[in-house]
Amino acid sequence: MREQLITLKRTDTQFQSHILGTFSSTHVALPVQSLSVGSENETVTFSVQRESEINRPNYFLYWLHLIKYKNYIFLLAPAMFVLTKNFVDDRLFDPVSFLFTFLSSLLIFAGFNIRTDFNDHVSGWDRVFPMRSPKPIQLGWIRAGEAAHLSWFLFLLGFGICVPAFFKQTELIRVAIVMAAIFFGGRLLNRNSFKSKEVGEIAFLLLAGPGLASAYQVGLGGGVDTEILAFGVLWGFAILFLVHLNNFVHLVDSERFGLENAMIKYGFDRSKKFLAAWWIVFLGLWTIYHMFYAATYMTWFTSGLLAFWSIPMLIQIIEIQSPLGSDLYYSQDKGKLTFLLMVFLLIFESLWYSLIKLGWISF
Repeated sequence: MREQLITLKRTDTQFQSHILGTFSSTHVALPVQSLSVGSENETVTFSVQRESEINRPNYFLYWLHLIKYKNYIFLLAPAMFVLTKNFVDDRLFDPVSFLFTFLSSLLIFAGFNIRTDFNDHVSGWDRVFPMRSPKPIQLGWIRAGEAAHLSWFLFLLGFGICVPAFFKQTELIRVAIVMAAIFFGGRLLNRNSFKSKEVGEIAFLLLAGPGLASAYQVGLGGGVDTEILAFGVLWGFAILFLVHLNNFVHLVDSERFGLENAMIKYGFDRSKKFLAAWWIVFLGLWTIYHMFYAATYMTWFTSGLLAFWSIPMLIQIIEIQSPLGSDLYYSQDKGKLTFLLMVFLLIFESLWYSLIKLGWISF
């Protein structure tokens, strides 16, 4: 079938149905060109194609991209840390409730990722920013309306799976209420997206860090303690660095789109210093955390290695000359590699303490 093009303004009655994909049961509309994105005068040219002719990957890869599988390290690393910490401390009180809590977090996170793609598609974010990885809605693999319904289904299923844990560990209810308040409050104040303003970034830090770690800890029956909160702050700080770095890469487009995040507030030159300072503060927090809760030899080994590995990344960020160009993406890739090294060190030391606990090694 030959491609059909249709151009619609946001004020046209057909615009919403084409964005959501509800205009037809056999065809999909893929945005190919946009003008004045985000304004009342926005105009989008859609490529209308037969759904059966869309080139989709196999079912497994389709779901991996849909739920953004690469982001699941944000859940898996804290879950492993909580398990090994409590194993070493002899506090594995309720592994069944932990399992329900963990499965719940996986489903809710999947719903969150799909909902984020839906919001980016409807708001026009995807039509402003270049894609570095496949986005199922933009590629026509799933209709935006279907993605919205799927996200709510995963949210409800995630909360439903966690119900047994709520009955066994009642403190988990309080943690869930606090996290829900932060989540919905952050989105309501930020045009339904955590990308919009600094308050959304702070909410994201609290949810991805102390909130998630506390939920796992309480689900395991251990109760919230100072170490878990300290780890949560450390973990949230690291994740927010990646968010800041991504916003820095898209600084020009973000400003044109009308966002108000920290990178836009500081501008290009100050943002470079802000990013470098943020990671240096993180390195300080990493060292302080380990001084309180890790062995001395592990403190200096991990802190020294991470600091040494971070030097090229910090230099590359500071030496970027323009808010446009490939240097931005190189710095982002370097930042992700540095983050992955931090995760590797976290996993390594958690397993190290577990092996000591099992008596397989002595130190």
